[in-house]
Amino acid sequence: MVSPYVRLLTKCEWQDLRDIRIEALTLHPDMFCASMDYTKSLTKNDWKNYIDNENSKIFGLFDNEKLIGITSIFSTKENPHIAILAMNYIKPNYRGQGLVKLLYQSCIDLALQNNNIEMLQVSHREGNDVSKNIILKYGFKYSGEKEISWTDATQDIEHIYTLDLCMMRNPYRVV
Repeated sequence: MVSPYVRLLTKCEWQDLRDIRIEALTLHPDMFCASMDYTKSLTKNDWKNYIDNENSKIFGLFDNEKLIGITSIFSTKENPHIAILAMNYIKPNYRGQGLVKLLYQSCIDLALQNNNIEMLQVSHREGNDVSKNIILKYGFKYSGEKEISWTDATQDIEHIYTLDLCMMRNPYRVV
């Protein structure tokens, strides 16, 4: 039996990404920033571009060859020194086994390889204590909150956390 593992998705897996993303939005429509309508409107090329893009990478968590989880890391042109973790999702039958560590560590490792990225950022919606606990467990520090419009047509607080990659690269650096 092969242990679950993480690797970057390839363009040919666009349908698997689409299916697991739709599953995530179906089961937890109030926890993600993307709406179901938007997600279902994406074309084959849109999904392929999400997977193979110079500003973002999508990791898949696999049990043998079955996609059981996803996460993404991306940066924006406006602030290329900050990478954002998003789309974190693990299928319900695989939760509670510590597999999220594989997803988080893959993103952290990738970001550490790029010296232009100084900080990782991740966020969660008010009341999502599971995400909060995972985020804090992996060393992210609370950095603020803002009120945003969520795809379920409500206004709610988004809690934001950061991880200082410069400090991780050089823990003896004097700040």
